[in-house]
Amino acid sequence: MKSSKIGRRGGKRENAGRKATWNNKDTITIRVPKIIAATVMELARKLDSGEI
Repeated sequence: MKSSKIGRRGGKRENAGRKATWNNKDTITIRVPKIIAATVMELARKLDSGEI
């Protein structure tokens, strides 16, 4: 009989996943109107990099 692979994949692993691209690591999700989303992201990136 073959051994089952169920339960051997997935799950939480330390250091798994995409790394944050922000200097200030803590982030939240917000909702903004589509028309200003690009401008808000541009401003946020500048603030995060210390440009402003």
